Amino acid sequence: MTRLTLEGLDGKYVDIGLSGAALILLLAFVACFLAYYFLRRRVKRKVMFGVMLLFLVGFAIRLFILLKNPLIYGIDGPWYVSKVGYFLEHGHFGEFVAPLVLYFTTGLSVFAGDATLGIKIAQAFLSALPILTIWLLVRYITKNNFASFTAALLLGFSAMTVGMSDVLRNTGALAFLPLFYLFFFKFVNGEGRRWTIKTPLKILGSKFGLTFSTNLMLSILFFLVILGCHFLTAGFAIMTVVAYIAFFTGYRRKIPWRELKFVVLIGVVMLVGMVASGSLQEKVLGTANGIAASEPVPPNLFPFSEAAVQTPPGGADGGPPESVFMFFLPFILLSLPAMWFTLRHKDRRYQLFTATIFLALFCSQNWIVNYMYTFRFTMMMYLALFVLMGISVWYIRKHLKKVAVGILVGAVGFSLFTLVGMGATAGAWITEEDWSELRWIGQQLPENFMVMTPGMDRLFYWGPLLFEKELSSTFWPGGSGNIEQLAGELRHAEQMTDMTALAVVERDLIEGVENLENLGLKTYNNVQTTHYTVLKLAENSEGTQQRNADKKEGPAGLPEYPGSTNLGISKENIEENYFHGGIDLPPPEISAAVYGTTAGYSAVLDWYRTEMPTQGWTKTLEDEDPTQNWGMLHYLMGNDMAMIFVSGSPWGHTGNIIVLVEGPASAFGEGPGEGGPPPGFEAPEATSEIRFNHNPLFAFILLPIELVQGLYDTAVYGILKLVVAIPLSVGLIGFLLGLAPILVHKFKKVRRRSPIRHKP
Repeated sequence: MTRLTLEGLDGKYVDIGLSGAALILLLAFVACFLAYYFLRRRVKRKVMFGVMLLFLVGFAIRLFILLKNPLIYGIDGPWYVSKVGYFLEHGHFGEFVAPLVLYFTTGLSVFAGDATLGIKIAQAFLSALPILTIWLLVRYITKNNFASFTAALLLGFSAMTVGMSDVLRNTGALAFLPLFYLFFFKFVNGEGRRWTIKTPLKILGSKFGLTFSTNLMLSILFFLVILGCHFLTAGFAIMTVVAYIAFFTGYRRKIPWRELKFVVLIGVVMLVGMVASGSLQEKVLGTANGIAASEPVPPNLFPFSEAAVQTPPGGADGGPPESVFMFFLPFILLSLPAMWFTLRHKDRRYQLFTATIFLALFCSQNWIVNYMYTFRFTMMMYLALFVLMGISVWYIRKHLKKVAVGILVGAVGFSLFTLVGMGATAGAWITEEDWSELRWIGQQLPENFMVMTPGMDRLFYWGPLLFEKELSSTFWPGGSGNIEQLAGELRHAEQMTDMTALAVVERDLIEGVENLENLGLKTYNNVQTTHYTVLKLAENSEGTQQRNADKKEGPAGLPEYPGSTNLGISKENIEENYFHGGIDLPPPEISAAVYGTTAGYSAVLDWYRTEMPTQGWTKTLEDEDPTQNWGMLHYLMGNDMAMIFVSGSPWGHTGNIIVLVEGPASAFGEGPGEGGPPPGFEAPEATSEIRFNHNPLFAFILLPIELVQGLYDTAVYGILKLVVAIPLSVGLIGFLLGLAPILVHKFKKVRRRSPIRHKP
């Protein structure tokens, strides 16, 4: 095949080939053609061509950054490569995920003939697409070309949006979020065609019909598209609209009835979808509770805690700052004039984005939202930021043109500076040399094994691609990174999975160790590279394996998941490794067993939810953490109790464990500690007590959040906290902002004129 080689400054650009080049041109043409076709009669050609040029430049910049490294970009990039490969091999993604972006990336990968190239093109395209959609939104709101072009310009050169291409499903959803808001505003303003479905029903002598708005249907359609890209972004879209309604009601002390009607309709759509799809219902309820779990409210709330990532997305040697919140701070400051403008302006549409900033700031605090999601909520404020920044520069320009020009130049300069930094450091979490060495190691390892990478969290998503073979291996990321503890971790892994456990470690970890066998370790088949070594348990290591023990100790009366395999692990090992002494299993009346399966953890839980009631069991407790891929079910039947614990792989298709335990209810204590929250995480207790903050102002604002804490650990807790309590807190901020000018006006001293004295 003839190749088109893009020669870069460092000569490291990926060889995209004719198919990749054709795909890039096709996507650029389709985006520009659709924009021109739908807007040719509403927008001047020179304006349209200017925005198209800005989109093409932004698309090219993103391709420039993403293609310069042959490996996939970011933390989550390898996950998408794995999902594409799994779909092409099995026809599904191995677990229940919002699939639209995955379908899109799979199609591009097939067209380009390479999964990595297809995903990179998708990353560049979806992170550049908001240039067009946000321009449409701001132009509709402001009716001003300068404001809309400024917002699109700042977004086009922002390293923030390039960095977000790593979380590709979020990026795809955010690309369509401006269109959701656009048609939402058009519906609120009563624009667009209406059509009525006539019915034979009569109410008080008048025929009853259903009237629909075209813009309402389009807004719901784009909401469904967002929902098909990423559940969290769809939830954030609902949260922003509810927060906007609460903010406007508090600020203006009026209820926006049309917006309220819209939220009710969206709620009905969600309820219908949840009823029709058990998977969607479980995803919404389980995920909402997982997100809403939070640490206790601190006594002092200033400054706000920062939503931080563990390692810069550019890798250990570079990339954006670790604090995502601090990275957004300059943009928040530039948005302040627009916030002032929105509060003074009678057009309430502007207030949605002001409310979104407050909402995102709340959701970026780990004392309100689970720390695993805070950085995602922080990134989601970027849409509102660019809308407000465009309005800010436009608003300042109306009064101080030179100042506006200076601010615009400074903002673009800052964006370009960070963009250059991103381009210089962005890349995969492993180097090309790492890739070559680790890939060679993977080829030397046997089938049916488990591999650990102690001290190398950067291999969390790379590990499965490098080490798994035909679903017969299991990858355990991370570990202590301590050579003295490694033998114990390998032994623990073998006892839990009945597989040979190996450890891929960096050579620095074993430097200075004279005799590995003294630690119970040895080099596996002398598999070593320049930077890595593979270790295994030494033959003389005490208690190396405890396989095939107590094989007859299966759970009496409990159904076995179809296709699962009994791993033959003893009750003593189950008690130690899965329950950490929380349940006393040795009594003979208790039976327990561990099964291995290639199915996703949620699929296993769904099967047991359906199967157990048919055998007479009644569910008494359910707990699940989608962020850690584990779930637990408790059942009762008479005086007997059964527990099902499923611990899933983050890849959803390999190395999953099913623990089945059955016995007298009195023998059960706390559930498994494996896979739960990290050390130091304190879940709020279920209590009706209102814990007022020391700051009376924040005690007032946080009151809805504190009230809903009384429902903690219930099915509705997460939904009420995210969609009701947190937006209500934003509404209380709006109330205070609206109350301030009233109080100032009321208590303002009015100067009285002294009476005029006439001269005699």
